[in-house]
Amino acid sequence: MNGADADQTANTVAVPEGVDAELLMKVLRNPEMTALLTSLAKSLN
Repeated sequence: MNGADADQTANTVAVPEGVDAELLMKVLRNPEMTALLTSLAKSLN
């Protein structure tokens, strides 16, 4: 496996049924939304 394949595999997630994967990707491309969701997830732990 070359480096590009390894990077892509490392960034792959399973999207649960009922979740719009395309919409999720649009949200996660926004750095502010990614930071907000990361902060929220950490506060739930």
